[in-house]
Amino acid sequence: GLILVFVDTQEHCDELMKKLMNNHYPCMSLHGGIDQSDRHSMITDFKNDIKDLILVVNYDCPNHYEDYVHRCGHTGRAGNIGYAYTFLTPVQERYAGNIIEALKTSGAYIPEELILLWNDYVKKEIKI
Repeated sequence: GLILVFVDTQEHCDELMKKLMNNHYPCMSLHGGIDQSDRHSMITDFKNDIKDLILVVNYDCPNHYEDYVHRCGHTGRAGNIGYAYTFLTPVQERYAGNIIEALKTSGAYIPEELILLWNDYVKKEIKI
């Protein structure tokens, strides 16, 4: 199946693509810095294969609830099972609450580590 990886900048997108390709993972980079006609062609090709999307990876955590839901909503369509993984750096722990909210809303499992991360962040913010 296909995997869709989200990052936060065009540069990060291109860097990650190069690393993946250097390790023999077939991939492509799609962002606003790519020629419009090439982007359109890539999007059309991807939409034709969306049923094969099994995994979304938020390599860089989205900073808004709606973005998280939109990204993760690309997988598990048409009755298929899909998965989403989100990486959080210490700087991004403030977004853990959005992820918890989205997981609660969808009825998905909420990892204990995510709850602990959010609780630690809230405690730090209260002290400030």
